[in-house]
Amino acid sequence: MKSLIQQRMEITRVRTTSFIYFALAGVILLTGLLQMSSLGNHVVAWYGLLSSVALFAYGLVILARFRRQMREFEREHGLGAGTQTPLA
Repeated sequence: MKSLIQQRMEITRVRTTSFIYFALAGVILLTGLLQMSSLGNHVVAWYGLLSSVALFAYGLVILARFRRQMREFEREHGLGAGTQTPLA
């Protein structure tokens, strides 16, 4: 069985994954907008815009999963369970 710290770290990785999807969606959105401005109304630009929206939506789904998992973890083990206090 994993310790409380390891369990919290595992749940926190889910949140980090959602942030990575948000950042990736932002980069693809900017790239799509640049392509739209240079190429005009082109299929490649629309593909970039639509894929950025899909990645952002998936990031929201992952973030909702993180919140649900964290809420269940803290309900079971108590508020702040698995956190470490700094030594210094």
